[in-house]
Amino acid sequence: MSDTTQGLESLGQVTGILPGSTHEAVARERKVDNLGRAYATGKRKNAVARVWVKPGKGQITINGKTSDAYFARPVLRMMINQPFKITEREGEFDVFVTVVGSGLSGQAGAVRHGISKALADYEPALRPALKHAGFMTRDSRAVERKKYGKKKARRSFNSRSVNRFRLVVSTGASHLGSARFVFWETLKCRRSFLFWLLSGWLIRFGISGVRSRQAACRIVRCGEIILRRPGRARRFISTFA
Repeated sequence: MSDTTQGLESLGQVTGILPGSTHEAVARERKVDNLGRAYATGKRKNAVARVWVKPGKGQITINGKTSDAYFARPVLRMMINQPFKITEREGEFDVFVTVVGSGLSGQAGAVRHGISKALADYEPALRPALKHAGFMTRDSRAVERKKYGKKKARRSFNSRSVNRFRLVVSTGASHLGSARFVFWETLKCRRSFLFWLLSGWLIRFGISGVRSRQAACRIVRCGEIILRRPGRARRFISTFA
């Protein structure tokens, strides 16, 4: 036990803090410019907001417009007013903001971040409440980057319809005598860009009554519309085979 006490005393001599003594946190200083304004930069997604806060009547100016005119959605106006509501300082400060980048949602988040930091600089006693609410932390969430070989970040290309059509065409050679097989299987693809290709197959198979590409496309569209009624669709197709 004595060895532990001696170790703590030696550590206290190095750090300047002796065991049993009360260490008081360093008080933060108020940061204002010559005009009595507190400045801070807020960020969210790709938006960057420069914020000046000074005592006033609660007027918020964003890029030369009022907050009601700039942020038409009520939820965005609620976001930028949250720091004042948490600290119970509503209507006591005027805010001047210039914000660029991202969309309105990202800009609102950047403005809220900047207002929170500026309030903490103007009145350091408000920092614990703002930090506890999470307004002092920069939200690092962003859109995930697109990957090669993918349609989006994780979305794959929808090639099922194309592969199914290739399968129908490859197996259609053994079913040249049955136009209903190719017609019905190809309808399951349900892709509009296959209308032109399918019309050529209808003409090639020599289905009665189909001599033009426009007529074949009309048949394909009608068949796709009634595809949810299998019985009616089969009877409809049998009339052209």
